[in-house]
Amino acid sequence: MRIVIDMNLSPQWELVFRDSHEALHWSKLGAFDAPDIDILRYAKSTGTVILTNDTDFGSILAATQFQSPSVFLIRSMVLDPKVIGAQVFRCFNECLPDLQNGALISFDLEKSRIRRLPIE
Repeated sequence: MRIVIDMNLSPQWELVFRDSHEALHWSKLGAFDAPDIDILRYAKSTGTVILTNDTDFGSILAATQFQSPSVFLIRSMVLDPKVIGAQVFRCFNECLPDLQNGALISFDLEKSRIRRLPIE
């Protein structure tokens, strides 16, 4: 699966996914100050999942009624991939069927929630 890592996360997240998925930090793909909708459109046009900590993506998906792209939202105060990377990776892989079919996955250390797209 292809993943674009949002600017609000460290480029080190690429290392978490490198052996199983193609993950690139947005800084390698576009402007550092690109609006979220640009990242969303990029991901939609390339069939890429967005990995982010920005809750605005869920709001944009709800407002636009897009059926893609999928978004994996990390809801944690701890964002260091060395600390939570293994848990995020495990959850991401468990949610692959949902991500392939269009979903907003909200991950935190206690639980995860899956909302299928489009969000109503």
